[in-house]
Formats: sequence, C-alpha cells, structure tokens
Amino acid sequence: MLPEVHVHSYSGVSTCNDGHSHLVTGVSSPAILLANGSHVHLIQGRSSFQDNHYHEYCVYSGPNIDLPGGYHVHPIAFRTTFDDGHLHAFIGYDQASMYEEYM
Repeated sequence: MLPEVHVHSYSGVSTCNDGHSHLVTGVSSPAILLANGSHVHLIQGRSSFQDNHYHEYCVYSGPNIDLPGGYHVHPIAFRTTFDDGHLHAFIGYDQASMYEEYM
C-alpha cells in the first residue's frame, strides 16, 4: 500500500547570524517513498530578503513521525548557502498533514 500524494507547508525563522535572521517558508515536494515503507519530502527554497541578501537551501526532510488522528509530521534541519560572508541554520518540523492509504 502506498500513501496518497500529499505535501506539507513549513515556516519558521533561521538562526541569528551576522546580526539578523531570515524567514523560511514554503511547501514540500510530494512524498518520496523509502524502502522501509516510510517517506520523506524534498524541502527547497530561498529565505526572505534581509540585510540586502537572501540564502538558499535544499534538503530532504526526516522520515514521517505519526501523530494521533492519522496525522504526521517530518523533522527539518538544514544550513543555508553561504552568502554575504555567513550562513544560517534552521531546525523545526513541517506542518502536520493527514494521509490515507489506498490499494
């Protein structure tokens, strides 16, 4: 059985480096199935424009973590590109999403 196609939104604030932080928001790729039956999502985008620059990021989420009621989340952790002499980090979770299985 495969999980139906679904995506997750995510949002948060990066670490504060060089006196500022960046907003990180977006929507993941559809689920990417793993051999063990779990799944991940591709998380990629560009941070908010702050202090006359932005940063980019591209990473796979961690595997799904089941929650009550049929929902699940994924951990997200990454370092941005090195721009304007520094980088930022982000650690968090995407927004909970529900999926049902189909045959």
